[in-house]
Order: sequence, then C-alpha cells, then structure tokens
Amino acid sequence: WFKSWNIDVASEKKLRETMKADLEELQVKAAAVPFSFSTKMKQEIKPAPLAYITNLKSAIFCLLEEKASHNQLSWHNGLIPPNEIWMKQGRDK
Repeated sequence: WFKSWNIDVASEKKLRETMKADLEELQVKAAAVPFSFSTKMKQEIKPAPLAYITNLKSAIFCLLEEKASHNQLSWHNGLIPPNEIWMKQGRDK
C-alpha cells in the first residue's frame, strides 16, 4: 500500500533491529508477568508484557542528549530558566 503512494518504509525486521538497539542503549528490560484481567464473567490471571528501565538516570540523560542534538528541547519563551530542565513523567489519559 505504501509503495502505491510512493512512500518508502523500512522493513519490519529493520525496524525491530533499530528498536532493539535503542532499547539496549536505554537499558530497557521486558518480561511476561501474571496480571489480573476482568472479563465479563470473572477475573482472569494471564501473562502480559511488562517493561522497565534498569537505570532511570542514565535513560533520562540519554533522551535529553538525543532531544538536544535534534534541537527538540523547548524553553517555552523563557518560562523555564536556562539552568533547569522540566520533564513530564507518565502519560496523559
């Protein structure tokens, strides 16, 4: 489909290799662990993926360096002092 619109996309294998390299640099580990899920009739325990960062400080600095190298840090028109970095952790709902 992408080729019909003249859009070049890397193969899934290449994307997975790139993602694996990025995750290794950030020291991300993953495992299937038992979680409890609600179904219509009952609670069910089954394995689901869980990922975590083993060295959060290193991961944060790695991401900050990456953002800085691509000029993707924002100072919000002087709201954030030049000697500080504000980070939002978590996600929006």
